[in-house]
Amino acid sequence: MVHNGITFEIPNKPGQFLGDILNLFNPQDYIWDIEYDEIHLQRDNEYTGEFLFTEEYLSGEDLLNRAMTNTYYMIFITLRAFLNEASRDRYGSYDDFLKSDSQVFLTVYDCSYVMFSFKDGNILQEVYRNAEAKGFDNINLLTEESLREYNWV
Repeated sequence: MVHNGITFEIPNKPGQFLGDILNLFNPQDYIWDIEYDEIHLQRDNEYTGEFLFTEEYLSGEDLLNRAMTNTYYMIFITLRAFLNEASRDRYGSYDDFLKSDSQVFLTVYDCSYVMFSFKDGNILQEVYRNAEAKGFDNINLLTEESLREYNWV
């Protein structure tokens, strides 16, 4: 059985959990399309009224830096990773993802549920091992069939 995705749960509380998720592999290798997001910044345990991202696209280095150097409460985010800026197309299904130039699809929803899909199976295995090491809950590998059931927009 071929696995092309993974789900797991992160704590539903303020922190740097997007940084923890991104650090499961090498996000610096990509240009990131921030399609949907609601991530509220905090300073001194108070919400600032600002959001973690205002850009539509960020380099992997900038995305990781912002996710690791701020404290925030993450409601949801959808990220798509591309190898270069010229190939940033949008898609609405797993089959569209496979045909696209996107290499990684990542979504966090309802504050704690994470779903990843990768075109590179080696990255998936690395993410699985690292998610276990981080102590994330309910880690499950996803088949192509189950990935087709997810909402990709």
